[in-house]
Formats: sequence, C-alpha cells, structure tokens
Amino acid sequence: MPGLQRLAPRPGKTRGACAAAMLLLMVGCGSGDNLDRQAFSGTITLDGKPLAEGRIRFTPSSAEAGTDVSTEISGGSYKFSKYDGPVPGSYKVEVNSIENTPFEMPAGKTPGEFVIPPKKQNVPAKYNLKTVLTATVQSGQTTPIDFSLASK
Repeated sequence: MPGLQRLAPRPGKTRGACAAAMLLLMVGCGSGDNLDRQAFSGTITLDGKPLAEGRIRFTPSSAEAGTDVSTEISGGSYKFSKYDGPVPGSYKVEVNSIENTPFEMPAGKTPGEFVIPPKKQNVPAKYNLKTVLTATVQSGQTTPIDFSLASK
C-alpha cells in the first residue's frame, strides 16, 4: 500500500525531533528555580500530642511570597529543604491529616450502586479548609515554625 508508506516517519527526522525534545527537557530541568527558598522545620501537635501523619501547606498571603509549597508531616514533625521550601513572606498555613481507613466494596454491588464513605479529617476545618493559621518566613529562617492545634 503506497499510501501507508508516506505516513511512516522518516528515520532522520524522528531522531532530530527526539534530540530537540530531549534538549528542551534538559534545559527545563535545570538545577534550581533561582528563588530564595528557605530551609526550616517545625512540629505540629493536636491536643498536646504530636500529629502522627498528614500534610502541611504554606499558601502565599502577601505579594512578596511567590510560592505555594507543602510537605509531609510524620511523627509530629515537618521539614523543608532549600530546594522545596517557601520564599520569605507571609503565608496562610493549612494542616491536613486524613484517616487512612480501608474500604471494601459491598458484596454483590457494582460501582455506581453504592457510595464510598468519606475519609475522616483528623484536624478541624479551622486549620485546613477554613484555616486561621498564618506564618511569616524570614530570609535565613533557622528557627522552627511550630503549630499547637486544638480539636475543640
């Protein structure tokens, strides 16, 4: 079928396109984003006990803070490095800890015939969806930024 042969890519052009794409990917994946990211850590307690697991998110609330960053919470602690931390500025802070409960599909039911129960959020909404938490990250931040949360 002569018509199908014309649709096949030419080997030389394919290699050139692949090489150009790889070059663009390598340039785009440089060693950094040139932001003044800050490395620091902190602790999070809920009712005086370390929050076992979750995620903390810093969302800019000021013009000078230009990054939205998050990291895992484990054993009541979190940590940002100079590669993934926030830049100096003011932030709204959200803390989430979703209970990891197993779910079994009801016997004899197919998807659409049942509702998956929602996962339980272990942290009150005033610390995540409707957060009241704030933080200011300073240039050269070395002191921890800790949060003491209360469930009531």
